[in-house]
Amino acid sequence: LSKQAKVQVIQSDNYNASNQSQNVFDLRGNLTVDVPTGGDNLTVGTPAYINWTRVGNVSTVKIEYSYDGGASWKSLGTSINASNQTWTWSINASENTSVIGKIKLTDEDNTNTTATSTGNFSVKGSINVVIPNGGEALTYDGSSQTYINWTKTGTMENVTLYYSTNNGSSWNTVTNVTASNLTYNLTIPNLIGGDLNVKVADQDDPTVN
Repeated sequence: LSKQAKVQVIQSDNYNASNQSQNVFDLRGNLTVDVPTGGDNLTVGTPAYINWTRVGNVSTVKIEYSYDGGASWKSLGTSINASNQTWTWSINASENTSVIGKIKLTDEDNTNTTATSTGNFSVKGSINVVIPNGGEALTYDGSSQTYINWTKTGTMENVTLYYSTNNGSSWNTVTNVTASNLTYNLTIPNLIGGDLNVKVADQDDPTVN
């Protein structure tokens, strides 16, 4: 592979008769992202494999991740041996969660050689409701409030709060709040019963709750 390639043609029966291309040209390799691909679900805190295929003597690659469908990119690793054709992504707790994730590879010797994963994959965080955790007795008086507290992994932006009056068979939306607040003061509703539940879910991906 070369960014300064030329071609020379020599007459087979007269080596003094020859000609070569006037300008240099690129002789590039080719990269294909095999994993992850559209529809894959990755989880914050769980290692994920990035696999690729290379054609040509591509030496090292840069790997980047986009959480906004390719509008912006953040570097995951550089100087990665391309011949390995796999790399383990340790998705740390501060990573951006996404439902439109993409991976991009770039040949570090020729940045015109790139490959982007097909479709969109998800990077899912996790949410754990800390309070209430069952067994609480709340009293309705029209004004009293109770805390809803949660923990999270991943940098999800907002969460949706729900309550259920039938032990989770159906859910009613309370509000959307900033996920990093980790708490919300809920005015106790006039819902007397013993099958009350609270749920906190990623606003962008309600399957994370």
